Amino acid sequence: MNRQNNSLRSVRAGFTLIELLVVIGIIGVLSAVMIGMMGGTSESAKATQCMTNLRSLSVAVLNYAMQDDDGNFPAAGSHKWTYYGGGTSYPERKGWISWNYPHPNNKSKAGGSVISFNESDDKLLRFAVTNGCIWACGGKSEKAYVCPTHDAACLKANKRHPGWSYMMNESFGWARSGTGTPLASWTGLSHNSMRPYDSTKKTNVSRSPDKVLLFAEMQGLTDAKHNLQAVVNGSGDGGDGVLQYRSSSEVIGFNHKQSGGKLSGHVAFADGHVEKLLYPSSGNVEQLTKWLCSGREVSFNGSMYQDLQGND
Repeated sequence: MNRQNNSLRSVRAGFTLIELLVVIGIIGVLSAVMIGMMGGTSESAKATQCMTNLRSLSVAVLNYAMQDDDGNFPAAGSHKWTYYGGGTSYPERKGWISWNYPHPNNKSKAGGSVISFNESDDKLLRFAVTNGCIWACGGKSEKAYVCPTHDAACLKANKRHPGWSYMMNESFGWARSGTGTPLASWTGLSHNSMRPYDSTKKTNVSRSPDKVLLFAEMQGLTDAKHNLQAVVNGSGDGGDGVLQYRSSSEVIGFNHKQSGGKLSGHVAFADGHVEKLLYPSSGNVEQLTKWLCSGREVSFNGSMYQDLQGND
């Protein structure tokens, strides 16, 4: 009996090489699954936070319009003068992100300089956000201005935290270089009557607020497959928080990885709702940007976006 027990103990004393390899293989598979699940959760969390930010900013814009005496939306960017038709000019007007005003308490003195999202002076960067015209209308949260993906890209490139990660459609009352108001150029409305998307007042503007882009993401993800490069060093027009689809090739950003290697981006519309857009394999993002900024109705067939109203 003793010999038999000793024999059993020797058999049970260890694993065979094959058993060890099987166990190691199982552990490897489980680790890969867990890492994949954790990575997916992280990406999903970033995308969810980004959508929440855009909703918050949209609510702030709508609150601003409700409180404005004329029902005007805020300007996409600060500007020194607004000029239209008859030659009338107005003093500087704050955008949703503010310029650096030399005389912030004296509206009769126009002037100031653009502040970029990666401004090195922390006080100046915070001033741009908190002095923006929607700050007091949206809960006063600096986090609502920053997409986690854009923030991570800036830090990875050894840049500072961005002050904001979103751009507002330039059609909202912004005069580039003081030469005219993009909004007036296609609605026929003056600066003092800038309420084409105000749901509280009737206007003669045919564009529907649920079709007109209000905010879009900056490009915060580098993706070689789609030839996308993260914007981590904004300067001048590229970092001022205005989506200049008319005068440049600024486009909607696509920052969030989806299953199957696809990318998505988030946009907010003038009625306050937020949508997720998939990156088109055709790459016609510049066209898409122009269509949405000007209120065109578009469709997506899985590879490219099309203008349902038949315009280029």
